[in-house]
Amino acid sequence: MNLSPLQKARYEYQPKLPGMLRNGIADICVKEGKATKSVADQDKIKALFPNTYGKN
Repeated sequence: MNLSPLQKARYEYQPKLPGMLRNGIADICVKEGKATKSVADQDKIKALFPNTYGKN
């Protein structure tokens, strides 16, 4: 089978992982933070997402 130069480049591509994923996912943990809020339209967004808006 003949591969085009683009196909060869795609096969050779190695995606770059973020640093925190390079050693696997065992070290990933959840960190609780302060409540969040939007920069603008806070009342409108809170109405759209009443159960999750502003949660930690």
